[in-house]
Amino acid sequence: MIHDPPASYWFSRGSPPDELDAVVVGAGVVGLAAAYWATRQGARVVVLEGQRVAAGSTGRSTGFLVTGSLHPFTRLAARVGEERALELWELSRENRCLVTALVDAGLDCELVAEGSWRTCRSGDPLEAEWEASAARLVKEGYAVEWRSPSRVREASGSPHLGGALFAAGDGGLDPVSLCRGLAAAAGAEVRIGSRVRHLEAAGERVRLAWNGGHALARRVVVAVNAYAPPLVRALGEKVRAVRLQALATSPAARRLPGVWVVGPDRLCLRQLPDGSLLAAGVGRPAAPDTHGYLEHPTASGQAELEGALGELMPAF
Repeated sequence: MIHDPPASYWFSRGSPPDELDAVVVGAGVVGLAAAYWATRQGARVVVLEGQRVAAGSTGRSTGFLVTGSLHPFTRLAARVGEERALELWELSRENRCLVTALVDAGLDCELVAEGSWRTCRSGDPLEAEWEASAARLVKEGYAVEWRSPSRVREASGSPHLGGALFAAGDGGLDPVSLCRGLAAAAGAEVRIGSRVRHLEAAGERVRLAWNGGHALARRVVVAVNAYAPPLVRALGEKVRAVRLQALATSPAARRLPGVWVVGPDRLCLRQLPDGSLLAAGVGRPAAPDTHGYLEHPTASGQAELEGALGELMPAF
């Protein structure tokens, strides 16, 4: 667990708290999308961000824009029920529609919508799960299809992959540009350098404090990913930080269309228009350096990621 110092006493001493309608804590893609929708409902929204827009996990991601889960639908439905699993797919489809609407309105976030490929090593039992998921989702009207191993190998250049669930319309983008565009479209006030240190109920409102001040808000959305437990103690037993590592290569000939999720290695891949390849993965679930709040790559994590990339995608 991280240990932040409390908000400074002197900044709040003798000064009345700001009276705010709605506060979003965190200016990543989730927080700014929440601000966007709240302002559309007439709320006056203030976004509090400790660093700068998209400075956290959003700005360090591979920029995937995909429908549904990166796990097979059948597996998700077995865990939470088919109705809730379908709700996740529908919510993600709505999110994708929001992004494409912003792009159509003039937002330049380098969106390349060439589809997503969810696949695995040839012969892995996961392949059957993806195929069954594709068949089930087609019945629900989603724009997905099952693509044979030969088509997957032709598209990826990898001889090691099996069949794939392909979702048309998915793609990749620049997540930082997306967040800046969301902030502008929302019209919300974004206060950078305002890292919330304390949050508590205050009657029918919520009291927030940060080093530069304090406020009372009618509604608060906490959108700080795995950093929520230090602010909302009740989440301490429910939210666990799992670290994702990523790397980027030098530009090369562009040969990998779309975005890719390869299991069970849990390797995520996309190639940018300039030919740079982005790869990310969480590594082995039991590896000690996949948990916690360390915000720097580790040698073992990078080596594992490079090894998986070299083995599965030898062209890179």
